[in-house]
Amino acid sequence: DAHSQGPREKLMNNGYVLEWAISPQYDNASKRFEEGLAGVEINGKIGYIDERNRFILPPEFTRHKFPKGFRKGLTTMYKDGKYGYMDKRGEVVIDPIFEDVEPFGDNMIAYVRMNSRYGAIDLKGDTVISCRFTTPESMRIGRNQQVWKKADSLVQERLRQGYYDDELD
Repeated sequence: DAHSQGPREKLMNNGYVLEWAISPQYDNASKRFEEGLAGVEINGKIGYIDERNRFILPPEFTRHKFPKGFRKGLTTMYKDGKYGYMDKRGEVVIDPIFEDVEPFGDNMIAYVRMNSRYGAIDLKGDTVISCRFTTPESMRIGRNQQVWKKADSLVQERLRQGYYDDELD
């Protein structure tokens, strides 16, 4: 019943009988598995399960934004009112010092907010764009495209030099 769409079910499911891979048992969950893990929420705490519904990181992390999966080996975490990043062992990799964070992109850069302004960091937490923009998007438009391109070039050069090898294992 939980996945029934009423009269639209036949149209949406194309006549197939659907079965749950993981039965509905969490208060909230990531939309998809990323890097083999998905964030789930139980009683206000966040944990991470694998595709077989086994807890890789038990639900002991403070609830923050909607649970996310991992990108580039890291996921966002929340502690004492600030955001940072942790790895798949649950170890803090980038200290929670930010007002807000986003997952890392394919370019290994993540948007962060400090003092109500946005900037960007790399996988090691190094600032590649200082927090001086009013929105994350404003870093990439108009004259600021050069700021973004410079940050992207820096990170790509560091990648070629092996600077991020430990983070990508």
